[in-house]
Amino acid sequence: MSALIQQALQLLQAGALARIQFQCARIVRRSLLRDDGKDFKLQCRIEKFERQAAALIQTFTPEQCMRVRLERALFLHMLQESAASRLEGWSDQDTLDCMPASHLFEWVAHDDERKELAELENAMGPDEKIRYACALCRSWAFR
Repeated sequence: MSALIQQALQLLQAGALARIQFQCARIVRRSLLRDDGKDFKLQCRIEKFERQAAALIQTFTPEQCMRVRLERALFLHMLQESAASRLEGWSDQDTLDCMPASHLFEWVAHDDERKELAELENAMGPDEKIRYACALCRSWAFR
């Protein structure tokens, strides 16, 4: 994998982490009924990563763009498959006062990953869908 594609994937993951942190912070602040002004900083961080990723990907060939989408989708698929073990024994019905921050983070991350994966899969063209299906089959064959 080329260094530019790895850089794009790292920026996409950094953006996802920023989104997850933003959502967790909003949930906690809403439960505490306070606004400490951190939403703006977190939102700026999300926008920075999205802008950097978009600027880099804009320089890519169509084949490189397809590779980024495919690699990102495969990574998100892997995360979704691990969700059962990451979320084992936890309930999203738990109240925030008894839910550790790590549990909240995992729940928010799981939802964000699922949404991003669905968006990527829906945006795939026929060739991408074939490559994606083949890559998933190969990953299942090594288990």
